[in-house]
Amino acid sequence: MSSNGKLTDEAINIGGTILKLNCLELGYSAANRSLLLSCYEIERLRGGTSQEELWSHFERSLQQITHDPEHEAALESYPQDIDSYLWIIPIHRPHEEHWTLGVVDLKEKTIFHYDSLSSETESYNDVQLLLQYCNAITEIGVTLGLCDQYDFSGFSIIPGALHACQTNGYDCGLWVLAHIFAVLRGHTVTALKEDQMLWWRATLSEQVCVWTEAN
Repeated sequence: MSSNGKLTDEAINIGGTILKLNCLELGYSAANRSLLLSCYEIERLRGGTSQEELWSHFERSLQQITHDPEHEAALESYPQDIDSYLWIIPIHRPHEEHWTLGVVDLKEKTIFHYDSLSSETESYNDVQLLLQYCNAITEIGVTLGLCDQYDFSGFSIIPGALHACQTNGYDCGLWVLAHIFAVLRGHTVTALKEDQMLWWRATLSEQVCVWTEAN
């Protein structure tokens, strides 16, 4: 990661994976309840991917939880309670080259949306994509007996920030990973400030290097 470059989709996915593994190792219960989805999920929806293929990728993310031998408890709960997970979904806005984040809590009927630029119109569009995605996944989940049926029109939409916390054009991915890290530790939003983003970037870069060498 350069000191002022935008994070790529691969960096978002790898960074999120590393943060979740760290939180699992540190024993955060919220990490066990979190389903970290690929940043490609919303791109697939936007591109017209079929409902069945969306489910296939979603199911693959669930199976990745069960493939970690250190966390066998997750295997016991899959797949009957998939709506008990917090769905953490990175969102990319291609026209702005901007990253935001959705966190869906089906049981509490809430969707948190984190946009470091706090753009009301664009955030609304992101949330509509999240709703479409959740509806597509749960429709299949219901038919398979894997989750409850939900009326997403009754969900509460909660913004993660009422004001822009990013003033440059390249830290959006860092903010997404900061919020992911907060959610994995059981918090609602990150406590990091913009003047800490350079430190956060360096911290993530170091962890990515260590993870890459180990894998």
